[in-house]
Amino acid sequence: MPTMEVEFLKRGGDKYMNTKQLVAWILVLGALNMGLVGLLGLNVVETVLGAGTLLTKVVYMVVGLAGLYKAYCLIGGKCK
Repeated sequence: MPTMEVEFLKRGGDKYMNTKQLVAWILVLGALNMGLVGLLGLNVVETVLGAGTLLTKVVYMVVGLAGLYKAYCLIGGKCK
C-alpha cells in the first residue's frame, strides 16, 4: 500500500514549497501576528524572540520583503 507522500508525488506534486507558497505563508503569519497586536495587544514575534532583538528585526524584514514581492506580482510583475 503506497504512502500518501508517494501518491502525492505520483500526481505531480512537489514536496517543497514554491516561491508563491512561501510568500503566502509568510504573509499569512505576519497578518495573524498584526491581527493579534491590534485585537489583544499581543505581539507573538516579540514574545517569542524578544523585543528589539536582531532576530525580531530580521523576521519583520522578511515579512516586509514578502509584502513587496507580493505587491510587485499584483501590479503585473513576472512572478514564478
